[in-house]
Amino acid sequence: MPTIVKWKYVERLLAELPKPAYDGLSDQQVAAKLNESQPTGQKTAKEISVAELARVLFEQDKLHTLRIAAETGNANAQRLIALLTIGDGAEGATLNINPDSGRVKEVITALVQAALLNATDVAALRAAASEDEMGPSLARDIGIGAVFPENLKQLRAYLASGDETEIKEDLAKILLIRCVRHIRHGGVSIEDYLQTQDWTDRLATIAEYTTVSDAARLEELLREMLAEVK
Repeated sequence: MPTIVKWKYVERLLAELPKPAYDGLSDQQVAAKLNESQPTGQKTAKEISVAELARVLFEQDKLHTLRIAAETGNANAQRLIALLTIGDGAEGATLNINPDSGRVKEVITALVQAALLNATDVAALRAAASEDEMGPSLARDIGIGAVFPENLKQLRAYLASGDETEIKEDLAKILLIRCVRHIRHGGVSIEDYLQTQDWTDRLATIAEYTTVSDAARLEELLREMLAEVK
C-alpha cells in the first residue's frame, strides 16, 4: 500500500485477501500476486520465430503437404518453405515474423485458397502469434497502487480479530506525522497548534482517509506520538 491510503481501499483489499486464490501463500507471494499485471481478456499480436512457424505447421500435419506442393510447383508453398529453410540456418535464429501481416499473410491466404491450409491451421498460427494483453494489477484496480508484504501481516491480524479500530488508528497516525513535525520543528506548543487551521484541516483529512473523526482521540494519539519522539 502507499504510505497514505484511504480506508475504503483498505476495505476492498481486506475483502480480497480471504479468497481461495491466496490460500497457502506467504505474504510475499500474496503481495506479488496482487501487484502483477492482470490479463484483460484480450489478445495482442506478437511476432514468432520461423522455428515456431514450422512447429505449428508440423503439429497441424501440414509441413509435409506444403513441401510436396512446393516440389510440384506451387509458388506460395515454395515461398513458405523457403522461409522455413532460412529459419533452419544461423540467420533464422533471430528471424521473427507476424503470420497475420505483410507478405506472410498474403502467402498464407493463398495457401488457404489452394486448400493447402484450412481455417484450423490459420487459427493455430494466430494463436501462436498472439499473447494475453496485460492490464493494471489487482492492487491498482482496488485503489491501493501497490501492496507490500509488511502491510499484509497487519491486515491479516485485523481479519482474525474483526476489530478495525487499531488499523484505522494506525492509518491516522501516518497522517499525524505531519502534525508532529510541525510542532517539533515549528517551535509551537501542542496547545497552540490545536487552535490552528492546520489542525482543523488535518482532522478533516484524517476523517476522509480513515473515517476516524473523534477529535479528542486524535489529539490523544498526537500527544502519544509527541511523547515518543522526545
